[in-house]
Amino acid sequence: MKNHILLLLFIISTCTLHAQGDGITVYNNGDANDLVKVYENDAEATLRMYAHKDSLSLKYIDVGMYIRSMNGTKVALILHTGKPASLYAIKGEGLQKIGTSKSVINYGADLYLEYADVNFDGNNDLLLRAPTIGAHGNVKCYNFIFDAEKKELLEVTPKYYENVVVDKQGKCVYSKSYGSACGTSNKAKYTFTGTSIDRAESVSFSADCLNESGRITIREGTNVTGVKVLPTKAAWAIFETSLWDTSKTWETDK
Repeated sequence: MKNHILLLLFIISTCTLHAQGDGITVYNNGDANDLVKVYENDAEATLRMYAHKDSLSLKYIDVGMYIRSMNGTKVALILHTGKPASLYAIKGEGLQKIGTSKSVINYGADLYLEYADVNFDGNNDLLLRAPTIGAHGNVKCYNFIFDAEKKELLEVTPKYYENVVVDKQGKCVYSKSYGSACGTSNKAKYTFTGTSIDRAESVSFSADCLNESGRITIREGTNVTGVKVLPTKAAWAIFETSLWDTSKTWETDK
């Protein structure tokens, strides 16, 4: 009896859920008034059960299950920490798996889903943001672009994709990440066409603390187009003003 009570307290405290029937109930979209059942070992069966809903956000341990209505259709995702995302289309009340993501998705139950038109085709895409990590507050992001012809989501995530900002006026996407004092920082600028990366420009700053220098590497796509090794402050100044000016958005003692 004591073991059963401890188990119940653990479930309530860690997952905000309660044992009930053949499954577990959790709060949909964090709403205590909207309790729904989750099959503990079958996320797909859970999604299928709620395919009629326009919006679903279920989080159980390290699994996130989501349904979103976007661009006149419904899509669904299963995000399991440490595994590729499973992508689905919902037609009527039927669930159809259309594939998996290229990336292994971390923080599956803790990702924030945001609508953002990253390719500027007039349709919403999904931008997934992971929790803030590291001393410098970098946020890993994942792109799920809506294929307007197929009415499906397709993951298109560039190599450098942290702290993403969508520039509606410039019709591009900026990414930046700040490394440690003797580490590497990255900035990148992307444009997307359809479900492809049309252009990628990036610059990285790598500090050599032993020699008090910094290495600037400039790339077009995967091709290195320029390398400079300069004193640390001079290299950092070039890095800050490359692609777009971040000198007033990052505080640093470099």
